[in-house]
Formats: sequence, C-alpha cells, structure tokens
Amino acid sequence: MGSKAGRTSATRRHAGLRAKRLASSALWAYALWYLGSMISAFLGMPDLLGPILGVSGGLIVGIDPKHLLWPATPRPGWTPA
Repeated sequence: MGSKAGRTSATRRHAGLRAKRLASSALWAYALWYLGSMISAFLGMPDLLGPILGVSGGLIVGIDPKHLLWPATPRPGWTPA
C-alpha cells in the first residue's frame, strides 16, 4: 500500500507543476501579446507584432528548453551526462 500512496502524491505534485506551467505560459502569452499590440499602436507598425510576441513568448515560457524557469525532474534510473 505504501508504494501506491507514494505514486499518488508524486502524480499529484507533477499535475500541479504542469498546471502552473500552463497557467504561467498563458499569462506570459497574454502579457506579451498586449505589449506587442501597444508598441505597434504607438509606432504605427503592423498589428502582427502582438501575436508574434505573444505566441513566441508563451511557447518559450511553456517549453523552457534550458530549464531556467522549471527545474528538470530526475527520472528514476537516469543520470545526467
């Protein structure tokens, strides 16, 4: 019974981290989209700047390729090189 309870709490913790990552990714996307739209409105640039900044920023925060924002969780039986 003990191992099943451990897996349940680990699964819940992982689901919570996933939800935080998704929420922060969406918030960064919205904030950068808004910033890009404001910049394009003030400078008279095309309106495409907002969606480009928003989508790219949200993806970078969500994916985090260098694990600067979200630490990589070690997998059992796996050691980093």
